[in-house]
Amino acid sequence: MSIKQIPASDFKLAVIDSSLHNPIAVFFTASWCEPCQEVNALLETVAKEYEERLNIAVIDIDDKEVDQVLDDCKVESIPDLKLFHKKELVAQAKGVLSKVQIDKLLEPYVLTEQQHRIHVLEKQIEILLASEQYEEAQSIVGIYSSKYPLDQEVKLIEIAIAVKMNLIDLASQLIQALPTTLKENAKAKEVIGLIENMQHQTVQ
Repeated sequence: MSIKQIPASDFKLAVIDSSLHNPIAVFFTASWCEPCQEVNALLETVAKEYEERLNIAVIDIDDKEVDQVLDDCKVESIPDLKLFHKKELVAQAKGVLSKVQIDKLLEPYVLTEQQHRIHVLEKQIEILLASEQYEEAQSIVGIYSSKYPLDQEVKLIEIAIAVKMNLIDLASQLIQALPTTLKENAKAKEVIGLIENMQHQTVQ
């Protein structure tokens, strides 16, 4: 992912609205600002490291329509870096930043590579389950598990597939085999509750 320069007039759509699903770092800069060039070079590196997990937008403070954006974001000096997530300003830092400082600013809000992989897989499996392509879903999860054996959360997706196929006994067995830490996961608790209700209805 490359850094994308956006006009101030597109700020709401390109930043606020777009941050609903993916965090967006907004860098306020100017061509005449030498310290800004230093931060910009670091952001190029960050953009590659956080590819697909973070968007980076650049806004030139010399943009003719930038005044309202600067006022809304309380930009008083440059360089200035703001992080938006779920349509809210969640973090910010002013001045010349180091790579360590930038990472520290971003990490609480950006998915890890593992979380991102699981998220992409979940979306793919949701589409397959919606069209009742159960075997295809199982095959993709199997391939994923072989490639990333340490990604334990994929087991929750396996359980979801079993539930969708109404294989309650299999889903129960998979839940019993979950690591204790994963059983405390909010998604796991939701699925466990769903299976318990289905088992109760079967007994009745």
